[in-house]
Amino acid sequence: MGRARIGFWAAECLLWLAFLALDFYEVINTAPLKFLAILLCAVFALWQARDRDGKLIAAALALSVLADVFLLLLDRWYPLGIGIFLMVQVLHTLRLCALRKLDPKADLIIRAAVSLLAVLATVQMGLVSMLAAAYISWFGLNVAEALIFARARRSSTAALYAAGLALFFCCDLCVGLNHVFPSDLTGIAMWAFYIPGQVLIVSSVNLEE
Repeated sequence: MGRARIGFWAAECLLWLAFLALDFYEVINTAPLKFLAILLCAVFALWQARDRDGKLIAAALALSVLADVFLLLLDRWYPLGIGIFLMVQVLHTLRLCALRKLDPKADLIIRAAVSLLAVLATVQMGLVSMLAAAYISWFGLNVAEALIFARARRSSTAALYAAGLALFFCCDLCVGLNHVFPSDLTGIAMWAFYIPGQVLIVSSVNLEE
């Protein structure tokens, strides 16, 4: 597993550097490279999914790949893509509760209630905005809980997982900023955060190996 993990990190690093450089110089469309990077994360997550923890992360990455088919490759059906990413956050909530050895019901209810309030606050802005508000609200609670857990637990798994979710969240903040104020910088930044975040999330599984 050690060599495989190093190989995974090396491959992701090369893909990350490649598409960032190509984006910076606007050489070619880098969507295929970006999709390959997230697909590799999903494949590695599936390969190391030996227990419930690994299977939750594998499922989250598989759904992320599906969402990116719509949002990245097809560049259409945004409500469906955002809805799938919301399902990804539900899986992360389940993992956080499992790591903390808690029943997930309370956390799921709280997140659903906060997301519903976010939807109601954006109901006049259209379906995409409503889904985005629900998603970012749910995600923000996951990130906060992961950071609190990492500080309390002080383990490699908790630290890597919290850092990965935080980078993933920064990506989505850049997506929102780019939607309001489109620029090359935010377009590059979102992917600069996204892939490292997913790599850290996947790497937080089976660290003892």
